[in-house]
Amino acid sequence: YTVTVTDGHLCTATASAVITLVIGPQTTVPPVTACYSGTPGQPVSVPVIISNSAFVNVGAISLTLLFNNSVLSFVNGTSAVIPGNWGLIIANPSTEVIKVAGFDPDHSTPMTLANGSTLFTLNFVYTGGASGGTSTLVWDDSDPSFCEYAMDSPPQNPAFCDIPTGDYYINGSVTIYPFLSAGISAQTNTGCNGASNGSATVTVSGGTTPYTYVWTNSQTTSTATGLSAGTYTVTVTDGHLC
Repeated sequence: YTVTVTDGHLCTATASAVITLVIGPQTTVPPVTACYSGTPGQPVSVPVIISNSAFVNVGAISLTLLFNNSVLSFVNGTSAVIPGNWGLIIANPSTEVIKVAGFDPDHSTPMTLANGSTLFTLNFVYTGGASGGTSTLVWDDSDPSFCEYAMDSPPQNPAFCDIPTGDYYINGSVTIYPFLSAGISAQTNTGCNGASNGSATVTVSGGTTPYTYVWTNSQTTSTATGLSAGTYTVTVTDGHLC
């Protein structure tokens, strides 16, 4: 932008300013899926990933995420890349809220991370039932004074404040698929030594249709036939690959 100044004698002078677009770091919670194991308190880990190349000389972090605690219970958070002197805090200060905060106190160790780097990992346990469930993980940018990242520029930290969610903060989700169980419901033993007239049938409950079946003798239906004496195992896979 250029301004022209004119004085009382119609003399002029000009000055220019160049305003540049500063690209902020893009932070993504990827979708995480898992099959329910049937064991209460199943652990679920959610990586938080830097998904562009603008995480350069960052000197402060302040982030808030919201989640559904009817499906997930927060355990803790860990980071392999944030320096120890930052005093990083990953906390669950209130119901369904996770806050992440840390800063470089002496401006000596700002961070630069490559696209695809894991900034930190959030660890939960699944608290839903056998039918599975989904929790969204949503970045909260509702506070007008909220600043997410600050670029390090000693002795101050100019901040990326209130960058619209959806441009630089990509929401994610955790989906736990329903519990799948299988058992042998019927079998026919062979009647004669060396005969191959036995059969076995598997019955499936839970999970998500369609189901596929693979027996150790390579048959692919719920009932294996033409079996000779021996032990046979069937693997059932549902529509979500559980």
